[in-house]
Amino acid sequence: MNILITGATSGIGLATAVRFAKEGHHIILGYFQNSPERQTAELKIQQAGGTFSPMHIDIADLESISELENNLGKTSTPIDVLVNCAGVYDEHEFLDSTPEIWDHVIGTNLRGTYFMTQVIARQMVSAGHGAIVNVASVAGIYPRKNHLEYAISKAGIIHMTKCLAQTLAPIRVNAVAPSYTWSKFMDFMEDKEKVAQKIAQIPLGRFNDPEDVAESIFFLASSKARNITGEVLILDGGRGARL
Repeated sequence: MNILITGATSGIGLATAVRFAKEGHHIILGYFQNSPERQTAELKIQQAGGTFSPMHIDIADLESISELENNLGKTSTPIDVLVNCAGVYDEHEFLDSTPEIWDHVIGTNLRGTYFMTQVIARQMVSAGHGAIVNVASVAGIYPRKNHLEYAISKAGIIHMTKCLAQTLAPIRVNAVAPSYTWSKFMDFMEDKEKVAQKIAQIPLGRFNDPEDVAESIFFLASSKARNITGEVLILDGGRGARL
């Protein structure tokens, strides 16, 4: 199968690429910029037994998404699975927010995911099959201060997932909503005291590893989830059960 993953060079995106590669799938490796991260990702996919085609994708740029559509058309590459993993994070006080921050976060996470999905869904509708998995966040479910744009964008992705599950059937559309996951977004991870405080709030006593989320994405995209659509799989170690 051909698996298109945005944000595939690090964190959850890379772990997902490797998980699919272990099954011998071909990865369309969506990358934002040519960097050592991309080279490392390509090597890990090869080592896992998969093949890949690198493809520049800036989901915040509609022209980049349109170019992707043209490139896929030229190469006649059918997409069996789309994983929308690319996104940005910004944390600040509400009163310090600006239109620029709003446009950047909402434009990337929500608008970008929306139009990225539209492009690939056109192809899937023509083929009559496909699976889409969106990477949301518990921030889109549980209210928290200081990252409103991010939370709103992820809440939008969750609702979009449910709407598209009805709109695009029999194409399946699901989402994962992880809580704290070890990644470059966790700027506090060097603060052992803060990490300990946050882990203490989680019944299972640990953060997600990217591989935990990748395994859930793999399941939702697989035939084992053939009768699952419009669902949001929460990975929070039981934290939500305490709210």
